[in-house]
Amino acid sequence: MHFIESGVGPPLVLLHAFPVDARMWNRARALLEEHARVITPDQRGLGESSLNGSSARNLAEPTRRPVDAPSMAAAAADVIALLDTLDLPRVLLGGCSMGGYVAMAVLRAAPERVAGLLLADTKAIADDRSSGGTGCRRPNARSVRAPTAGSPRACCPTCWARRPAPTVPSWSPRSGT
Repeated sequence: MHFIESGVGPPLVLLHAFPVDARMWNRARALLEEHARVITPDQRGLGESSLNGSSARNLAEPTRRPVDAPSMAAAAADVIALLDTLDLPRVLLGGCSMGGYVAMAVLRAAPERVAGLLLADTKAIADDRSSGGTGCRRPNARSVRAPTAGSPRACCPTCWARRPAPTVPSWSPRSGT
């Protein structure tokens, strides 16, 4: 797992949102590194971390790990393994959006490793996996965006088809011009 580390003080691990990487925290890092050892890992398949949880820089190594099915448990295990690698028994742990989901998964898996928790723009549980993160319980639901800016968003093609029709002002040519 690739990570960026800077600063001195108590260890602060910040987990990024999807679909960005550890660089998301660079502006905050500049302010925090005087007070904390800031560690920002790239989560699986993002930034310089490969989908199998190793650093993308090390892909040429013959000992590649098999790819686990993506899950919050696998992402939490990656963070716990990073804490072990860095010899950090307890950390302040923070996450934004999906990073918050992972932070909560770490807290559930290894509460003794979390000295404090910071959650930003997230919720306590991950989106329902069967819905592709939309909350819709229909099979094969996925996020669908409207084709034009400002149009409503729907969770799946069925919900998109059932949305209220947009009101479009009627147009008629002006007479006399």
